Amino acid sequence: MSDIDDVKMDFLLMGAPAGLRFNPALPGGLHFLDPISRVEIKLDVEGSQENLFRPLVCRAYLSIYVRPSVVRFVSSLLVGRFESYEDMPISLPYVKYGATQIDANGNIAKGFGVPFEMYPPQVQSVCDTVEASLLQTVERFLRFLRWQQNIDGPHFLFEGSPSLYWRIEGDAYRHVGLRVQNSEGASPAGIEWKHDDQADLETLWLDQAADEPLAHELLREAKNIAEHSPRSSFLVATSALEVGTKAYVAHLRPETAWLLAELPAPPIHKMLRTYIPDLHTAQGTPLTYWDKLRPLFKRVEANATTRNKLTHTGRVSISPELLESHIQDISDILYLFDVLKGHEWAKHNLSHSLRSALGWPASRRTRHRVSLRVGGI
Repeated sequence: MSDIDDVKMDFLLMGAPAGLRFNPALPGGLHFLDPISRVEIKLDVEGSQENLFRPLVCRAYLSIYVRPSVVRFVSSLLVGRFESYEDMPISLPYVKYGATQIDANGNIAKGFGVPFEMYPPQVQSVCDTVEASLLQTVERFLRFLRWQQNIDGPHFLFEGSPSLYWRIEGDAYRHVGLRVQNSEGASPAGIEWKHDDQADLETLWLDQAADEPLAHELLREAKNIAEHSPRSSFLVATSALEVGTKAYVAHLRPETAWLLAELPAPPIHKMLRTYIPDLHTAQGTPLTYWDKLRPLFKRVEANATTRNKLTHTGRVSISPELLESHIQDISDILYLFDVLKGHEWAKHNLSHSLRSALGWPASRRTRHRVSLRVGGI
């Protein structure tokens, strides 16, 4: 192999499209070639031939030319040897789980998958570039397919994350090593049934006019689609805030219900910051702690600007951190409305930061922050 000329490598991205079926079946599957990127996409059936509506598997192929050093490392990896390189993040022998996974000569123990982070930076860069190109192309294709043919389906495109494979010419495709995965979020909410919980629900149950507000339903929908459709989740969450705020104003002043339903409402952050406390003051129930919520309302105002940019251009990126913060802020506001309606139990559903800012007692709920790490060196 020359150290000058680039060498061709083949890559494959494979995953199961969510909710897609052939109708009723395409004997040869579906084939599409992107004339620009040269990504080749194939959709074919998976499973029993007796099931005409069986699930599909999507494969996207791309061949590129890479440096000989990349091919040498991958070629060695595919035959069970780890080729040393300068500034490796590990030293050999590599011991993990109490056993030698890679010996001093670079021989990889049977069953050990070399993590992505152990690859040379040049190899990682090639994989990242190819995976991004394949994923962008195949997602665009599936979205166009669903749109063009009015195909029903969930918000997400794949059942799980598609996997990346590679091969050197003449070899079968092999799985690219998995990169470390970190995730952090609230622990799952489980049902609690302490004496206070039962008493609160019984009181709520006896109120024949009580019903879960639409705003809470909308926010739950936003949470359910947050992972796969962050922009849609952001818009639905913002709608939940608007619905909840209008509903609370109508609760305070029933005569405004028709006006709020028929006319565009003023900016929500202004209603929260000024209009609602003014209504309370006029009714003789001033909200003495409302000024402590100004940082919250300032975030609402900033997120309203983001929502407007998103709806007008469709090109705004919503980070997981921004979405989580936005949903939590809206949840706090909606439960504050519940508190103001006389539901004392709603205080326990407020975030720790908001309860602390208001000087309210700790919640009796027992959710925690959970950090998970999978894979890696």
